[in-house]
Amino acid sequence: MVDAAGWRVLVTGGGSGIGLRTVELLVADGARVTALDVDEAGLARAAALGDRVTTVRCDVRSRTDVAAAVAAAEAAMSGIDRVVCSAGIFRFVPFAEITDELWQRTLEINLTGTFLVCHEAVPRLLAAGGGRIVTVASIAGVRAGPNSAPYIASKWGLVGLTKAMAVELAPQGIIVNAVAPASIPETGIGKSSLEQKIEMGWGTTVEETIANQAKNYPMRRLGTSDDVARWIRHLLSDEAAWMTGQVLSMDGGATAG
Repeated sequence: MVDAAGWRVLVTGGGSGIGLRTVELLVADGARVTALDVDEAGLARAAALGDRVTTVRCDVRSRTDVAAAVAAAEAAMSGIDRVVCSAGIFRFVPFAEITDELWQRTLEINLTGTFLVCHEAVPRLLAAGGGRIVTVASIAGVRAGPNSAPYIASKWGLVGLTKAMAVELAPQGIIVNAVAPASIPETGIGKSSLEQKIEMGWGTTVEETIANQAKNYPMRRLGTSDDVARWIRHLLSDEAAWMTGQVLSMDGGATAG
């Protein structure tokens, strides 16, 4: 358990998956959290965690939405000193079938959305005397694969953005790191990916598809939101006070070889 009392944390994608699990852990540890999401049902799940959670509907593609949401978070928590950027989308698609709309939407949510949130939040972190930012990248941000060009491009860009912010903001007391998970079947992205993998012949059921995919990992299992959220919490804490610009692979050993 981490003593997060006094933390004021902004979490994007806070209504589901890794984002929601991060909100759950932080609230249990005593933090105040503002959860941003575009999905009203997800925001209701976050709000149900108690009065230390504020929820704001926000489309991270929109500077107007983001500016208003960050301002609302600042007002609700009397400041912001930590940011977690976990909003994202994914879809398998052969390179020749990528549409302009899919390309643009993927980069706008996964990369530009993170930029906009951090761009609006950093002045608040500076006002707080420094802080922490954790971005949620992906195994696709450290190695390539087929049928995923928009997602891979967005996550490699996100890794670059994370490192650029880390180098520039470190002298001002802001620490920036990323986590890079592999498949997490319980998240929205994970569920969508599983549906597509069944269509692609990885298995005939969700359970069979997960089992077949797990064979590709040295640990012989896929990850969970909890696996990732616990490391996000660690990176937000003083236990990671001399670590910045790093990308932690959380993939059951998939990138070890």
